[in-house]
Amino acid sequence: MLRFMEAVGYDAWAIGNHEFDRGLDNLSLLSSKAPFSVLSANLRAKGGTAPLLSNQSFSRVFTVNGLRVGVIGATTDQLRTLVSPSDWARMQTMRAADAVRTEVAALDPQTDVLIAVTHLGVDDDKGLAAAVPGLDLIVGGHSHTRLTEAVKQGDTWIVQTGSYGRSLGV
Repeated sequence: MLRFMEAVGYDAWAIGNHEFDRGLDNLSLLSSKAPFSVLSANLRAKGGTAPLLSNQSFSRVFTVNGLRVGVIGATTDQLRTLVSPSDWARMQTMRAADAVRTEVAALDPQTDVLIAVTHLGVDDDKGLAAAVPGLDLIVGGHSHTRLTEAVKQGDTWIVQTGSYGRSLGV
């Protein structure tokens, strides 16, 4: 998976539920080898405010053709029901909207564009766009929805390309 994402040219990866399919320790090892940013603003170590993974960031600012692009990751709030109980005992999730809102407030003064890269599902992406002003774009996943055209929620555009590598968005 990492070799594919690197070959395609990923700058950032939002942590999703299937990254836990082989357990948290495997995800920790996998993410430590990622040559790009591993993002989730709402996935935390149990009982704290620190990221779950040692190389996980809540957000990152990239400069692309002179444009300052803030990218914020978000993982499904339903993770508790999607991972093993032993893994869940070591982590927690904040409400995605609350975590993303905090990152938007921090990044907005230093960026030209704000993007959320999410693993929430298209309906929750719409809810996130409605709840968090300031996002320009949400690039989402989780619901396996293939949107053939971007959806606009308020001032935020939402895109998803489906699932299982059948489609690729640029």
